[in-house]
Amino acid sequence: MKYECSSDIISTNGALVDKDSKLKIGDTIKDMAFNVPKAFGIGTDRIFEDLTVISASKDGNNIILMDKNRSFYGLLRDKVLEGYNKQQEKQHKAEMKQKRSNRIDVGWER
Repeated sequence: MKYECSSDIISTNGALVDKDSKLKIGDTIKDMAFNVPKAFGIGTDRIFEDLTVISASKDGNNIILMDKNRSFYGLLRDKVLEGYNKQQEKQHKAEMKQKRSNRIDVGWER
């Protein structure tokens, strides 16, 4: 994947990656797996670790992510946003389940 430096890049910390998403530059994406092109050779490697959003292309439909070892990955924006939205939905459901559980626990203490 070729990376070009141009005015099309969003890299300001806290800036939204896409107007239809809450994902921002500097956010960490957790519990998601991505297939990325191998550094040497043909094919892909599967990565599953926490990745930080470093920058995004306005028109090129790419997002650059960085892992804890400062390795960079260029992925399609749509793919990242789809995974991020699923992650947010899963987290929201877990929070709602915890709130319901807390309400039941409080009800029994009377």
